[in-house]
Amino acid sequence: MVGQTFLRVLGLVLPVCLCALSVRAENIPGFSQAGRDQIRIILSQAVEKRELPGAVFILARDGKIVLHEAFGDRKGPAPGKLTKASVFRLYSMVKPIVTTAAMILVEREKLRLDDPLSKYLPAFSKMRVLDDDGKEEPAKRPILIEDLIQHTSGLTYGFFGDGPVRSAYQSVCFGCTKDLAELADVIARLPLEHHPGEYWEYSRSIDVLARVVEVASGLKLDDFLEREIFQPLGMQGIGFGTRNGRAKLLAGGGVVQENPTLPGGEQLLSSALDYYRFSQALLNGGELDGKRILKEKTVNLMMQDHLARRNIQPGKYIWNGKGWGFGYGFAVSTTKIDKTSNFPAPLGTVFWSGYGGTSFWIDPANKIIGVFMMASTSKRRHYAGLMRRLVYLGKTEPSGSE
Repeated sequence: MVGQTFLRVLGLVLPVCLCALSVRAENIPGFSQAGRDQIRIILSQAVEKRELPGAVFILARDGKIVLHEAFGDRKGPAPGKLTKASVFRLYSMVKPIVTTAAMILVEREKLRLDDPLSKYLPAFSKMRVLDDDGKEEPAKRPILIEDLIQHTSGLTYGFFGDGPVRSAYQSVCFGCTKDLAELADVIARLPLEHHPGEYWEYSRSIDVLARVVEVASGLKLDDFLEREIFQPLGMQGIGFGTRNGRAKLLAGGGVVQENPTLPGGEQLLSSALDYYRFSQALLNGGELDGKRILKEKTVNLMMQDHLARRNIQPGKYIWNGKGWGFGYGFAVSTTKIDKTSNFPAPLGTVFWSGYGGTSFWIDPANKIIGVFMMASTSKRRHYAGLMRRLVYLGKTEPSGSE
């Protein structure tokens, strides 16, 4: 049996009927031959114009890949042409993976969604909130595991926005910590920007959740991910650091550490195909090629918007925009496809992206997966949105500024 909170949440979240929202494949521009050719032409032209050094795009429907191509150069430690086997730094696209690891532990009753974080990490037992006027007060309630999963913990980031809490984050060298345990302790000493459970604010919550996974499982994060997700799903090229020759396949510059400090999203390297396999397992309800990592009802729970259910308000810097909520690990579309949107997606679509230029989406209504990886921070949002517009709308607007 799963925990009581898990069952309660399942009961509160009604299943979304996606059947009526699906459309025939030939009516989706990106799935016609002309649509696929258009995608090839646009990405080839982007490389020629040096708007991006290179990219790999996978488009799949009904469990079958209909487009998987590499464009441009690798521009990495070992220069050469980008190939389908090239790997990219995932950055924030590690977040859905770590969340999946946590949900595996929820199924095994090693974690509960309503557990206080301090049960696993005592340093978070007496958190304080610092508002924009410099007034500090005790947090109204503990941070819960669900708060970490949903970015409603009151934690934040320091690399964007302003205010006293973000200034405090900017003064800390998070990359100087030697492991997840030390990183979590450093974060616990910082004030919260909001009271837990009041606002959605993009944050270091998943860094802390990664440490919770270690404590609850008794394994290091990389070992847990390898054993419970990567190996079962046949994700052969993904992993932290230089093992298995990944550094030679890296797209983009920078040093790849042999044994990186985790979570180190910039040190988790993955090919587009590996991330597609992870995405396909979620679309399949937690299973791929006969190997199951999650129950179907768990995946359904992850792919629902829980912000509305929990009456969570957007913070000052919510990135998802109008028409998007947040599930367990990724943003969730809460409206029908908007043809005017820069990021069109049917109701129930989930997506996330990474700072380095990676992005993915899963569309359960039409059984579509898109994985787009480029090794450039420039125009990453433009090209992530353009790929979706080409698939759903066939639009080819010229590139704009970030």
